[in-house]
This record gives sequence, C-alpha cells and structure tokens, in this order.
Amino acid sequence: MLQQLLPLFPGEVTLITSEPGFQAKAGKVTYFNGQMPLFIHDVDDRQAFRVYTSQLVINGTARQVDIVRADSISATMKEGYYRNQKGDLRKIFQYSFSSAKEAEHWLSKSYHRKLISESQYQELEKKFQDYFPQTVNFINKIEK
Repeated sequence: MLQQLLPLFPGEVTLITSEPGFQAKAGKVTYFNGQMPLFIHDVDDRQAFRVYTSQLVINGTARQVDIVRADSISATMKEGYYRNQKGDLRKIFQYSFSSAKEAEHWLSKSYHRKLISESQYQELEKKFQDYFPQTVNFINKIEK
C-alpha cells in the first residue's frame, strides 16, 4: 500500500491551507509547497502579493478567506505590540485570543465533517492547547 507523503515545511512557515504556506524573512515573502519555494516577492510589493494569491484562488488551492486567516492572528498581535496607549496591547491580545478560539472552532468542524484526519486534528488541537494558557498568562501580566 502506498503511503501519502505529507508536505514538510521549513521552520516558521505559516500555512495558508494544508499545502501552500508562506514565510516573511529579511524583507521578502516566500511561498512554499513543502520544502519547495514557489514564489518570492518583497514584503511591501502588494501587486506581486495580489498576483500570486489570486493564482492560489483561481487554481482552487486556497480560498480568499484562507489567505486572510493565515496571517490575521499574528498581524493582530504585531499591531497590538507596537501600540503605545495604555490598555491597547491587552485589548489586541484579547482579540487575537478570540480569533484563535474561532480557529479552534473551525478546526473541530473540519474534523467532524471528515475534512481532516484524526491525527491532523490532534496535532493542531495540541498547538491550540499550548497557545491558550500562554496567551492568557501574558494577557494577565499586561498592565491594565
């Protein structure tokens, strides 16, 4: 029996779906499928971003919502980190916590609809369970 080879991604790659992922490093965004880089553009090159992500949608590799969600939690956290007003940082991390809870909900739905395997579900659920207490502890330490 043939065994399916799962894509292996380099460290720090954010998955868009189970196949394509991206990494922002040294002013460049690199899109991957497994270890293979597929496309590279400057971080600020919006036109190249639109061209590549449009191809992902047109080819059925990803939906627009997948592209938005892939980066929304980390972007929200980054935004909050650089705010200076008292209470903003705490609020932003609370938003990102809520977004992660929503993502966990969709993970559960995906598993129950048999869109992902039990091992994929357990692997991702473990990441959520590691993330939640760390984030709550961080939120509680942030000055109100």
